[in-house]
Amino acid sequence: MYGEMNFSALAFIFMLGWYNQKNAGYIKGGSYPLAQRMVEKFLNLGGKISFRKKVEKIVVENNRAKGVILSDGETVNADYVIGTADGFDTIYKMLEGKYVNRKIDFAYKNWKPFTPLVQVSFGIDKQIPSEAPVIINVSKGLKIGRTILENGYSVMNYSYDPTMAPEGKTTIIMRFESPWKLWENLEEGEYKKEKNR
Repeated sequence: MYGEMNFSALAFIFMLGWYNQKNAGYIKGGSYPLAQRMVEKFLNLGGKISFRKKVEKIVVENNRAKGVILSDGETVNADYVIGTADGFDTIYKMLEGKYVNRKIDFAYKNWKPFTPLVQVSFGIDKQIPSEAPVIINVSKGLKIGRTILENGYSVMNYSYDPTMAPEGKTTIIMRFESPWKLWENLEEGEYKKEKNR
């Protein structure tokens, strides 16, 4: 979608097939209602959720995950541990690099990451109907802030989903690729200035 040359077109073919089979699609209201139902089910089954807690380490006994140690030092025992952090932190930090094989090590040392995306979300005090929910502007050389676009940008108009904005208003989201080198060494003040530009 954004011109990533190392992304297989096969993913789009799968996606179109899933849409055709009614096995994939857009969830009205976004993913929040789905996540909320999962939370409710989990709590009804006796589960407990702790918010604003950071996992520092996964506790392993006999090569099986048995719990986690939080940043405040608390240990939480578990029958199952499901890692949802990024792979690098999970493998090299939380598991202390003890379960790395050559393929994983090669991937993290040699694979080039995707170009980061910048997302700008607008809440507009007006209804802006649109025939197309996604508009992609494919162009090279346009400048947004400090970013010179290589592949253009996309604009998503969520007017087709009444749950995304109050009546008479519109949510619009713009996304574009921005090289990491522009953001990597920005000081806090510079970062905020660039975001507010």
